[in-house]
Amino acid sequence: MTKSKAFLIFGNSPHTAIMPNNPIELGRYGIKLDWQVSGEVELAHLHKAVLNIVKEKEGLSFLLALRDHIALLRQLPHFEFSPLVKSGLLEDMRDQLPPAHEAGIKLIATNIKAIR
Repeated sequence: MTKSKAFLIFGNSPHTAIMPNNPIELGRYGIKLDWQVSGEVELAHLHKAVLNIVKEKEGLSFLLALRDHIALLRQLPHFEFSPLVKSGLLEDMRDQLPPAHEAGIKLIATNIKAIR
């Protein structure tokens, strides 16, 4: 699910959410990617890239590992989710997915604002 409208009351930003069928597993397998862009076309491309990665055998594991790694980094003092950090993380994890997803990973890396 990708949402593009910002609701000021709730503070929502453009994001893509990956939710398991069983709500009990939401904390373990749920992922929310916040985006820096809000255009409809850009969000559609990001959603498609995430969907293609999740369809891969190791795709969900890749995103969960990325989420957990960033959660650990956030505990460090002065952590900033900079382009350098984002590209470094995705470079390190790129070999977990087939080369066909390289463009999708790069698109996600350049537009991601946060992952939870």
